[in-house]
Amino acid sequence: MAKIGVKIGFTLRLTQKEDFQFVRPEVEISDIDTEKNVEEQLELVRKVMDPTWAEMMLQVDKKVMQEMPNVSKEMEANVMKQLKAFKVQLDSVIAQLPVVGQ
Repeated sequence: MAKIGVKIGFTLRLTQKEDFQFVRPEVEISDIDTEKNVEEQLELVRKVMDPTWAEMMLQVDKKVMQEMPNVSKEMEANVMKQLKAFKVQLDSVIAQLPVVGQ
């Protein structure tokens, strides 16, 4: 039983200083069983991707941004802007997945 997956992510600096405070959000789709109906498995990915992303954004804000005293408002705004851009790219990738029944 062969299984495949894909991971996409990016690393962002949280501060302007050289104190190595970074965040690396990643989204991973894994354990897609190639011996089963791949399209049906990808349909499940589509159903959970937006709620998963929303929870990740909540956790980034709650556990990263609010807990790091050296994160300036400017840097926080920049990180959130980049995360939103990443979501647009992620949506594009998801939109290109095969649709069940086509």
